[in-house]
Amino acid sequence: MDVRRASLDHEPVLVPAPGPLAVVSVDPVNLNTNKDPAMDPAPGSNSNSTSSKSASHSQEDSGSLKMRPREFVWGKRVIRDILPRYTIPAWLDPLYVDVDDPRKLPLCWYGVPFYFDTIFEYARRIRVAVYAKRENLMLKPGDLDAYRTWPKLVEWFKDQSGLTMHLHQVWDEDEPLLTFFNNHEMEGVTEDMWRIIGDLLDDIDYPEDCKPMWYLDRSLSVRLSVLYTAANAS
Repeated sequence: MDVRRASLDHEPVLVPAPGPLAVVSVDPVNLNTNKDPAMDPAPGSNSNSTSSKSASHSQEDSGSLKMRPREFVWGKRVIRDILPRYTIPAWLDPLYVDVDDPRKLPLCWYGVPFYFDTIFEYARRIRVAVYAKRENLMLKPGDLDAYRTWPKLVEWFKDQSGLTMHLHQVWDEDEPLLTFFNNHEMEGVTEDMWRIIGDLLDDIDYPEDCKPMWYLDRSLSVRLSVLYTAANAS
């Protein structure tokens, strides 16, 4: 087994989904469905740092009026055609949608592709890497043990910043996505959190053209499929 393709979070294997969800009925408002050059970072910018204005919408801008929730059903690739993108659409942002529970919105993750070599080279530099002491599967004594290093790196980042990192399967990425939070948690996201994430990616030496984006959770349609089937059967 190739250790680079294994999920280091030991999350359950996801059942293949029948397809993405589509949005039914759209109000005549600007849903921010097309990438706006003014909102998305320029590909040639010199930093991975992403301000809140380029990844979400400020709570002040949302105002007191919120849009009604959309209905999501099986069908066209509406959500997948929009994501991934740097700015989350307003109708997926609970700060802009009138919902009593953010979890009623499709789950989207904010993160970057998991670059194995880049991330674990960073773990070496900050001295949290764990090395194999004896031969085990593909490892020889002295090789970096990714499965033991990953939780050490997550713990170090949490101690330094108060934030955490996870690996999640998302649409449009074959490998797990390195994620920092999701759209259900937007109420608690602060300016400092955006800055910390950008600083971390700069320190890791992520490519300048690889900035955090919003992705649709791959297991979403599996979970909703079960609920939808149960509802129809009742």
